[in-house]
Amino acid sequence: KRKSGPEPPRPAAKRSAAEALEPGVVIRNAWFGPAGTITPLHHDRYSGILAQVAGRKYVRLYSPDETPRLYPRTGRDFNSSQVDVDAVDADAFPLFAEARYQECVLGPGECLFIPRGWWHYVRSLDPSMSVSFWWT
Repeated sequence: KRKSGPEPPRPAAKRSAAEALEPGVVIRNAWFGPAGTITPLHHDRYSGILAQVAGRKYVRLYSPDETPRLYPRTGRDFNSSQVDVDAVDADAFPLFAEARYQECVLGPGECLFIPRGWWHYVRSLDPSMSVSFWWT
């Protein structure tokens, strides 16, 4: 039986988009997956930290300055690239080969800061677990 009183705050993942945009809100997500799990090239609307808990992940980062060479989708998926990083169609996306990037492999206990608007592609090299923290 629930005690009377104010409603407890909802977890960040359950908040509406309007609530998530409030200053000081931290959104947390846990990511689990087998080796080979891919997060396609995209950018987030928040700055964040990707913390690797178990396994290793390859991460590729592109500055927002590279956006014209990353072929962003339009409409609702504006923050996602049309390019499949693992199988680039050079005829359809000729400028992609010119895009400059940084890359790293995150191991257990390591963290990576990803600034708002920076494009990133992630691939699990091992069965892995990560936690991401985004804030406004």
